[in-house]
Amino acid sequence: MHRSLSPVENIFRSVTLLALISVSVAVVSAYHLLVPPPPPWIAPSRYARKVNPVEFNGASITAGKTVYEAQCIACHGKKGYGDGVRSAELNPRPRNLAIPEMWLETDGDIYYKIGKGRSPMPSFKKIISFQQNWQVINYLRTLSPKPSVLGYRFDIGQEYRDAI
Repeated sequence: MHRSLSPVENIFRSVTLLALISVSVAVVSAYHLLVPPPPPWIAPSRYARKVNPVEFNGASITAGKTVYEAQCIACHGKKGYGDGVRSAELNPRPRNLAIPEMWLETDGDIYYKIGKGRSPMPSFKKIISFQQNWQVINYLRTLSPKPSVLGYRFDIGQEYRDAI
């Protein structure tokens, strides 16, 4: 049979629990402050200016989705949220591809990043074809709402691209 705790023991338990929670929160916060986010990933301007040669239509979107499901879904997730089954083990975590800010990126930017890769994302230059890369980009465009629909306005600074 358990004896009931005295009021002092209850207070001690509560304070101890609160202290453990506070220390845990402090450790997690310190980690996020000490580990800087990765630097911005900006494609060289010669790539940023590339225009997608694959027509944006149902066939190219379907083909891009097939490649995405075979090559990207494990990390970026089914809807592109960066929540794939492998995402938790990756540092940095995969990017959320379903946000309006994706429209800040030109098709050429995305083409470069898929082809080049950046740890932990591998280069797909030798894994998928030229055509498949552009088809994946067409599919990715269906995952994120256009900023104009949501009332966003983005100004892209060309000076940053030209510096690369």
